[in-house]
Order: sequence, then structure tokens, then C-alpha cells
Amino acid sequence: MNKKFLITGVACTVVAFVLSFLVHGVLLHDDYLKLVNTGIFRPQNEANGLFPFIIIANALIGFAFAWIYMQGITAGLPWWQQGLRFGLAAACLAPIPMYMIYYVIEPMPGMLVAKQIVFDSIAMLINGLVAAFINKDRTA
Repeated sequence: MNKKFLITGVACTVVAFVLSFLVHGVLLHDDYLKLVNTGIFRPQNEANGLFPFIIIANALIGFAFAWIYMQGITAGLPWWQQGLRFGLAAACLAPIPMYMIYYVIEPMPGMLVAKQIVFDSIAMLINGLVAAFINKDRTA
């Protein structure tokens, strides 16, 4: 396993975990609490028992970010542009369509879906910048 891949994967896992907590555990916490009684969301004590899945999901995000990013580095393009380009592509691949589909199949409030899309897309852009920064020596 490539050392740069491992460093990028670990860094992107940590960033994904922290940003996910910030977005879903802090910024959207009150929005989610309103939906617990509707049955759309699990009560906190039940969700806490499933926390290992959160760790696995963020590790998958982090290492997938590292793997895919490292396949598409363009020589000569500034690292930050590549990071934003990759983060935008990742947002268009995952959170934007995912939340749009969930909005259609679940009775989610439109404003909550909009917040999820915006916040998780920003998180993807940040993670793209992290991957690009770690690999900036490969863009020369």
C-alpha cells in the first residue's frame, strides 16, 4: 500500500467524521429531533447502538476519496483547483442525488433536505481540498 494513499485515506476519514458530526450532530440536530416522533429517524439511544456503522461509513468515504482522487490528478493544475473540482464531482455523485432521492421517497421537510445538500456538499469540497493538499507534490 502506498504511504501517500494511507495518509490521504486516514486524513480524509478523520475530516469526513468531524464534518459529519458537525453537520448532522450539531447543525442539523434540532431538525432531526423533530422527526424522531414521526418514525423517520431513530431515537438517539437506538442510534447510539449503531455507531460502529458511522465509523465504517466514514472510513469508506475517506479511503474512497483517497483512491479516486489519486487516480485523477492533472499535472500542472493547481492543487486547490483539483481539490475543489474533485469535491464538486463527489458532491454530485453522492449527497446531492442521495438527498434528492430520499426527499422523493421519504416525507422529509424540503428545508432540511436543502440544508443536508448544502452542508454535505461543502463537506465534500473541504475533503477534496484535504486530499489535494496532501497530494499537491504530485501536481507539478
